[in-house]
Amino acid sequence: MGCERQPVSVDSHFEYEPSVCSDGAGGAFVAWSYQFGGGDYDIYGARVSSAGAVTGWGPWYSPGGLQNSPRLVPDGAGGCVFAFSGRPSRHARHPRDGVARRTGRSCGADERVCMAAGNQDYPW
Repeated sequence: MGCERQPVSVDSHFEYEPSVCSDGAGGAFVAWSYQFGGGDYDIYGARVSSAGAVTGWGPWYSPGGLQNSPRLVPDGAGGCVFAFSGRPSRHARHPRDGVARRTGRSCGADERVCMAAGNQDYPW
């Protein structure tokens, strides 16, 4: 069995900062920063099955504003937890918080994991 390329997103928007983790079943979760234009960056993602099928492509977190630098870890239950930097508005004076969210089989509410003064960037 060799290593084959599998496109996950073939969109015309600027997509960068990919992160990958195992789904525990031979596949993987992939998340990335997705720029719509101006200051609107969201977190998009998908699951790639062990057979190479891409499912669940789309926004994982897209409230508007600036969300970027996703990092994924398996949750041990067939899903994943992803952390990222987020500023829920386009206002440059609003600080960037560290945010974590679960996806996959059981989605949960956002958890603001760090709201200290100043910006909380790059959760790795």
